[in-house]
Amino acid sequence: MASYDDGKTLFHVICVFMGLYMMPEFLSMNHRQQQMMKWVILLHDVEKEPQQGKRDHAHAFRSAVAAARILPKLGFPVTSEYNLLIDDWSEFTCTAITIPKNSLDSVQDNRKLPEILSGIERMFGYHTPATLIIKTILFHLSVNMKLWPPAAPLTDEEIIKYFDRELVLMLRVMNLGDNEGWSMFDPARETLRNDTLEAFKKIEQIISAK
Repeated sequence: MASYDDGKTLFHVICVFMGLYMMPEFLSMNHRQQQMMKWVILLHDVEKEPQQGKRDHAHAFRSAVAAARILPKLGFPVTSEYNLLIDDWSEFTCTAITIPKNSLDSVQDNRKLPEILSGIERMFGYHTPATLIIKTILFHLSVNMKLWPPAAPLTDEEIIKYFDRELVLMLRVMNLGDNEGWSMFDPARETLRNDTLEAFKKIEQIISAK
């Protein structure tokens, strides 16, 4: 993270950690959720490759792949299928990109999500800490916010299909922290926070209708 754009991403991640411990949404989490969020924050931009004046719209998928390779080395359990799947799954996920019409930038290809998500659960199990960490990283550029819109937001139908309440809880803290990491010293800080909370209020309404 320190090697791109004069270390801007590393500085950002440090600021996210600083903001995390002031955030009521994080402080109200249980201990298990807080521990998972620390890994999410640390790894969410680990494969980000920013360039001057350009955004890296596909780094969430690549960072999720990095997390899937790093977490087992740190003691997170895997299933018996992990070694059989990790290489092919990593290549598939890292190359799950598309270039929208009238754009020069690659973005994540959400059409590949069913296979990506299936691979995560086959390697790490259903709703395990590693699975939640990796999914939160995978989706952290997928929530549609007005003031900081992603290049490839999920549709309402995809939100219903892929999100559950604990993942939404973690994504809310992730996105609030992500904004905090950029806006900590910005007068627009509260406006950005409110925009994120409004986006997640809509998401909660969507999944409550499942």
